[in-house]
Amino acid sequence: MPQPIRITIANLPRPYASSSASKSPRVIMVPANPLLYVQDGFTVELYMSGLTSPRYLIYTPTNDILVSESSANRISCLVDNNRDGYPDQRLTFADSSNGLNYPFGMAFFNGSFYVG
Repeated sequence: MPQPIRITIANLPRPYASSSASKSPRVIMVPANPLLYVQDGFTVELYMSGLTSPRYLIYTPTNDILVSESSANRISCLVDNNRDGYPDQRLTFADSSNGLNYPFGMAFFNGSFYVG
């Protein structure tokens, strides 16, 4: 049977202690005429544009979608007003005015919302 794991602040390494924390990803430019290849029977469609480097998506309890945009220091809420399966509106759910600081992961648990 699995045993519970207890992690305390004292058990954690200092921020940026590992060398991987200082390594940024290499950005590759999108070609002028990009092509996407998909398996037969599948299609690719644009779902939403105008987001700044989206990192993580999560459905809200009301079926809207939250998107963390770390480089924009923002969490956007994509709202599908007409229920056609595509967002009609992008709202700012949280940003630096709420104390947000480079959001990445998000979770809903026991009626609360968490950002990492």
